[in-house]
Amino acid sequence: MRFHQAVTFVPTLQALEVAKAADEQGYDGLYVSDHMFFPRHRRSRYTYSTRQDGAPSFGDHWDPDTEWPDSWCFVSAMAAVTRRLRFTTGVYIAPARDLITVAKQVGTAAVLSSGRVAMGVGVGWCEEEFAATGQDFHNRGKRLDDMIPALRALWGGGWVEYHGAVKAVAEAGTQDVLAYAELSGQQIVRQMIGSHEFDGGGCQNPLVAEFAAIA
Repeated sequence: MRFHQAVTFVPTLQALEVAKAADEQGYDGLYVSDHMFFPRHRRSRYTYSTRQDGAPSFGDHWDPDTEWPDSWCFVSAMAAVTRRLRFTTGVYIAPARDLITVAKQVGTAAVLSSGRVAMGVGVGWCEEEFAATGQDFHNRGKRLDDMIPALRALWGGGWVEYHGAVKAVAEAGTQDVLAYAELSGQQIVRQMIGSHEFDGGGCQNPLVAEFAAIA
């Protein structure tokens, strides 16, 4: 059995101390969540919300003042003060960013942590975040499907040309990064059963998928 500590909602600087303590006490890893900001005027409904207004229902509510540090800067900082912990994003909203930015940030964190990272990805639910970064919210699932093989190619090193829904030509020489997929919906599950693009499996509950991937 492996034990992982989540640091979601933990104040950013305090999380560094939590990481050091977890490392010393024999935990296997830490989970980091991802959002860019909390929209003041939110129209999007959180996928698993039990609230009438559609807001995330972690405990009583999701505090608008919650700190959301950049996932990979956060991981790099915690990796610098630990020796063994493995860091997993649960989950990283990759399609809210462009392909090259994701490849650069994750690859850098992988190198700085000596490969102690795993990228858990999801399509996201907050349309306001996509609008702020100029990414299309409505085709995010299709773009995420296409990003995974493109990222693998970019992280493989050398000159890369990839043709798909996204196209990248870049030289990259980074560490390999495992990609775990958050999947929901029977159609996506059927598509992924025979696929070798992801290292983890999928199920309708993202938490189950995440823990199954690291078990």
